[in-house]
Amino acid sequence: MDGYRRYTSKTGNTDSALGEILLKISQAVSTTRNLDDLFRTIHAILKNIVDAANFFIGLIDTPGDRLIFPYFQDERHDYLEIRNISDPKTRSLSIDVIRRGQPVFLTREQIIESGTPVLGETPLVWIGIPLKIKGNVIGLMAVQEYSEPDLYQRSDIDMLVLVSEHVALAIERKMSEEALLESERKHRNIIESIEEGYYEIDLCYAISFFNDALCDMTGRGRPELMGADIRSTISPGDIPVVSAAFDNVLDSGEAVKCIGCEIIRKDGTTLYSDISVSLMIDMNGEPVGFRGIFRDITEKKKIAAELVRTRNFLQNIFDSTVDSIITTDLNGKVTFISSRARAMLNMNDKDILGKRVYMIYEGGYEEAVFIMKTLMTDGELKNHEMKAVTKHNEFIDIHLSASLLKNEVGVVIGTLGIFRDISDKKRLEEQLRQAQKMKAVATLAGGIAHNFNNILMAIQGYTSLMLFEMTESHPHQKMLQNIEKQIENGARLTTRLIEYARERKHTSGPIDLNRLIKETVYTFSSAKKEIQISLNLDDSLLCIHANKGQIEQLLMNMFVNAVEAMPEGGRLHIETQNISGKEASALKTERLLKLDREHYILLKIRDTGIGMSPDVMNQIFEPFFTTKAMGKGTGLGLSSVYGVVQSCGGLINVESQKGRETTFTIVLPAVEETPPRQASVDPKKPAGAPKTALMVDDEGMILDVGGKMLKTMGYNVMLAGGGEEALDIYKKHRSDIDLVILDMIMPGMSGADTYKALMEIDKEVKVILTSGYDAEDRASAILGQGQAVFIQKPFNLELLSETIEKILTMKEA
Repeated sequence: MDGYRRYTSKTGNTDSALGEILLKISQAVSTTRNLDDLFRTIHAILKNIVDAANFFIGLIDTPGDRLIFPYFQDERHDYLEIRNISDPKTRSLSIDVIRRGQPVFLTREQIIESGTPVLGETPLVWIGIPLKIKGNVIGLMAVQEYSEPDLYQRSDIDMLVLVSEHVALAIERKMSEEALLESERKHRNIIESIEEGYYEIDLCYAISFFNDALCDMTGRGRPELMGADIRSTISPGDIPVVSAAFDNVLDSGEAVKCIGCEIIRKDGTTLYSDISVSLMIDMNGEPVGFRGIFRDITEKKKIAAELVRTRNFLQNIFDSTVDSIITTDLNGKVTFISSRARAMLNMNDKDILGKRVYMIYEGGYEEAVFIMKTLMTDGELKNHEMKAVTKHNEFIDIHLSASLLKNEVGVVIGTLGIFRDISDKKRLEEQLRQAQKMKAVATLAGGIAHNFNNILMAIQGYTSLMLFEMTESHPHQKMLQNIEKQIENGARLTTRLIEYARERKHTSGPIDLNRLIKETVYTFSSAKKEIQISLNLDDSLLCIHANKGQIEQLLMNMFVNAVEAMPEGGRLHIETQNISGKEASALKTERLLKLDREHYILLKIRDTGIGMSPDVMNQIFEPFFTTKAMGKGTGLGLSSVYGVVQSCGGLINVESQKGRETTFTIVLPAVEETPPRQASVDPKKPAGAPKTALMVDDEGMILDVGGKMLKTMGYNVMLAGGGEEALDIYKKHRSDIDLVILDMIMPGMSGADTYKALMEIDKEVKVILTSGYDAEDRASAILGQGQAVFIQKPFNLELLSETIEKILTMKEA
């Protein structure tokens, strides 16, 4: 007789016996202390209905992908565990039961025939019953026998199946119960271990549960806090805010965080706290109270206040420094930008914060990689010169000094860059380079002019001699006169070259503007053949009183500006006319000075160039303003024009159309004076006894032509190829020499040194200084010493005769 039949024979009622068994299994959940007790109790109950000496329970551990056996009683082997149960290749008797979800009854022969591996000794009989809850298999229970093959009957399987659902439910309930107890234990442990004060209160604000941390924060013991109104711990001034927060949580059901308030401790001291509040509800969803935490933020508030003070202090430093400061994280994203940096880049926080810093580098990503590599290698970067890009895609020159940004424990968290705008410095450097370049050009131009004037001197001298000895009817006279005109043009060109290449000093006086325009246009047009120049000059134009050099520079700057506006060539029209003071005043703009003269002259310069926009026209007279790239212009040309016009008491205006043409109108005060005119002088022979001239020059051709010119004029001539030779001749023939014609530019002993030595020999020596430069160069320093005059090469017989007469007259006086 099997176990079930034995059990029912004792009770006498099959249904009653089954009910009693199921009841005992259900009661076991509440009568046992834990799962192990439950498993033992279930085993004991089942022994009453089936022979269960060898009995085990297996449960599926889904996260671990395994089948565990928390209860295992077997006479032949110990506890086992099956892993990788989801793998189809994993085979066992227990796994087959779980996968099939059906009871299994197997004899030893059937087990061996199936090929299913068995852990330990193969039993004579094996029964496995799946444990299910709502149709889902959670594990199995099994019995097996090693000695009696007929120990189990079909009814044993049926009985186990009948009780298996109750067994499964009992196991699940006990597992849930243990999980809940464990959760509550962990919950209480967490609450007691946290530093924040935890509380639970009912709807009337009475404290029903709290942790020790809340006691420490409020300075009150457990008896004082239990049942107390939680609001009694809060500063009276903050109670309305806290009460309103609790009411909002009750109405909305939404939790609230960080209600700031002041806590009054039992000893009267205070601390600042953030309170969080959430709603507690019962099983029916009805609110029963509140729970939350008190977080002490006293130290945090102190730190925050100190941080605000520090931030304000640093912000004052950032705002007062002339440099710009930008910080980035390790990904190159901008985390901070100072006000100076925003102004420098013309950006606001939205434009740059959170963006990659290389967006402001002209070199972009590659520049950023170079900077970061340098920082990681050297730890810093100093005075790295680069270009930054503003919001409007304008480029500015900067010096960047950067370092790695570290946190309080020394970990690199980003970079700190200090940017210094050196655009003005670069412009000044460019202007200095331009000035040095112009100085070098001036030196070169002076040397070229001197040598060229020596060549012209020879041509002029021989031409002048031929014309002097030639009758008016000679067929070559006209040609020689044309040669003289070209020599005059060449000399004028070299003079202009020197004047435009260096700063000149001119005294103010009456100027024939028409004549100056023609001379400047001649010089300018020689270099700019692609520009067609037309003149419409008033023949009756009055003079102006000004600095000749400044007016020449004004004209040249205006012409250069026009040429730059016509890169493909074009037409330049220049017009002059007399206007009244009333007409001049009608032209005034906000830039112009007060006009109070009766007469003015009008100068218009119009080009057919690319024109200007209104924005450019508003700035063209500002110093350093230029539309050209760095190194292509100083921005001082039109500014200097404006300065000259102002200094003359005039006005200047500009009209332009983008893409078409530009017209500059200049008005200058007129004067009734006229510029001095040079009268024509015929070469004169010396009066009285023959006179002797010593000519000193290192150029043999100049000595030859000069000697011939002097002899033609009736002078006795002595020639010297240098200063030392001239001194030897003068010492020997001092009483015979009436004048010395001395070149200023000579190798070895210069003209100035020679003149000084002559003065030491004879303080009354009469000297005509000559040079390819003008008198304001090397001769100007000694013209006031002794008795000396200046004549510039090239000169003809008439000019030489006039100069000699001047020095001889000075002698007679």
